[in-house]
Amino acid sequence: LLSCEGNYMSGTLPDTLWSLTKIHTLRLGKNTFTGGIPESISQLSDLSVLDLSHQTENNGHGLSGPVPAFETMTKITEIDLSSNVLTGEIPPNFLQAATPDVIDYIDLSSNKISGVAPSLLARFDDVKL
Repeated sequence: LLSCEGNYMSGTLPDTLWSLTKIHTLRLGKNTFTGGIPESISQLSDLSVLDLSHQTENNGHGLSGPVPAFETMTKITEIDLSSNVLTGEIPPNFLQAATPDVIDYIDLSSNKISGVAPSLLARFDDVKL
């Protein structure tokens, strides 16, 4: 468990995070991180909870770039990327390996995501776009 919510942490997400391959919960919401979410986040194969939400509250910038696919993350149960400035389309293979009945929620709201939501999202009960 790594929970550093609301600590006014800033800069880009540290590369060292992606070496924490046995971490189960990563809560970094309500900080002021900027830059992209690297595809290497998928290396966190044991991750079940990911909260990178609300990075825009203090400076209006937040996490940007495309939404990662998270296509190999089989143990994920919660993803909150809301209130950032993520752009582009949700990848067609978004959460491809996740088991629908264990997903509690997916929140991608309050971003700048465009395009049509992939049909794969219909597998999940609680999705906020």
